[in-house]
Amino acid sequence: MKRILVILVMFVAVNANAQWVSSDLPLMGNINQLNYINKTDIYANQSYTYFPNPQASATTLRLYKSNNSGISWSLLFSYNGQQYQSVEMSNTSFLNSSYGIFCFYSSSSSVIYRTTNSGINWNSFSIPYSGFYSTKCKYLNDSTIIVLANSGGPNYQVFKTTNLGITWSFVGLPTSEYMNNMYFKDQSNGYISSQSGKIYRSTDSGSSWNTINTGIQSNIVDISFINSLTGFAAGNTNSGSLIFKSTNEGNTWSVINTFGLEYFSSISCQNSSVIYVSGINKLLKSIDSGNNWSQILSFSNAGNTYISCYNKDTLVVSKSNTIYRSNNGGTYIVINNQIIPDNYSLSQNYPNPFNPTTNIKFSIVKTGQAKLIVYDIQGREVQTLVNERLQPGTYEAAFDGSALNTGVYFYKLITGTFSETKKMLLIK
Repeated sequence: MKRILVILVMFVAVNANAQWVSSDLPLMGNINQLNYINKTDIYANQSYTYFPNPQASATTLRLYKSNNSGISWSLLFSYNGQQYQSVEMSNTSFLNSSYGIFCFYSSSSSVIYRTTNSGINWNSFSIPYSGFYSTKCKYLNDSTIIVLANSGGPNYQVFKTTNLGITWSFVGLPTSEYMNNMYFKDQSNGYISSQSGKIYRSTDSGSSWNTINTGIQSNIVDISFINSLTGFAAGNTNSGSLIFKSTNEGNTWSVINTFGLEYFSSISCQNSSVIYVSGINKLLKSIDSGNNWSQILSFSNAGNTYISCYNKDTLVVSKSNTIYRSNNGGTYIVINNQIIPDNYSLSQNYPNPFNPTTNIKFSIVKTGQAKLIVYDIQGREVQTLVNERLQPGTYEAAFDGSALNTGVYFYKLITGTFSETKKMLLIK
């Protein structure tokens, strides 16, 4: 196995859609996981499959870290797979900014890499079960690690160590089927999502697992909880994509929204209102606990997307080799910047009256600085939704009034040559 590399990689970020900055990792490959540790530290897993000859593929695996919110990246780990060799890297899982792990599989052995100094150095230890490769891992506390592993086909099991790999316990799952993701909302309560629509839950730190029959025939790809009781899940069927919600710790789930053939790949809940869901072609955001959704980013090339958030405003999304980041929650999107509008315009917000969220559409004719500001009835500024240099096109901003009182508010679009104000009503 090749040794761990530490290489500093610098690149220049460029502006993408408004409120977003996009950057490419310097080496070819698909990003298959992102992980915010704190507001500045982000980890990205990357894989690249190539063909040394037409009959035998090989895979390169890499782990990158940014410690300046995505401006530059260090290559922490790199492994060049050999022909006919199966290799895979799991997600990264951190207790804090210093202590973290990831799992690596090569041939018939699984290895866990652990850092205690924010990824500067890594030590490894093996999982003593041959024929299994690690797909997901969770660092629960200073000594406990949970690993979801596969031995081929729909055969998944859970392994657990409470002494950092000195000894391991084999934890059987109730049924054999294809598993997607493993999520722990705290040290005790964990969830595994499956392709059949079942969810497996542990209440004892992964020592045992029970089956939750959701009654929904869906490929559940990811789970995220807002608090101890309320969680959301993203799923896909042959006819469309779904969002599920549970209000009783995941014991029962219901469908709250259906979408077209988007194919969701990850979900992240940031507080009692804000939820992000990423799909193949778009990134969606809800600011009212999943009742309504707005598209805040679109993608044109094929491949899954993955999302990680530091808070409700600071997030990163990956698509292929590109990382998109926003520091204001991606509050508005370009609806159409291919057709130049005939006139500047500010549309009436919808819905109106609203509670607590609404959308505001506006059009820009010439490239220049544009502001969209919300005021209260006394003329005091409530929130600046847009303050950017925009190209010609039609845009849409989302406004969240959950922290405001019932009443009349005004929003104003200001450009170099245009200004217009409209009224909206918040009713709670």
